[in-house]
Amino acid sequence: MANYSLMLSGLLNTAKALDTVGNNIANANTVGYKAGEYVFADQFARAVSPRDA
Repeated sequence: MANYSLMLSGLLNTAKALDTVGNNIANANTVGYKAGEYVFADQFARAVSPRDA
């Protein structure tokens, strides 16, 4: 079961990263738009840290 959780987590992280890139491309010429950033390392650190910390 843990393998499915790991795969699902990877898919969700990839989807969020692609969504961020898509938003950045779509709004590249929008005045005042600040590009979003998705850092996988931050998400990974949250995933492996203890839940109760």
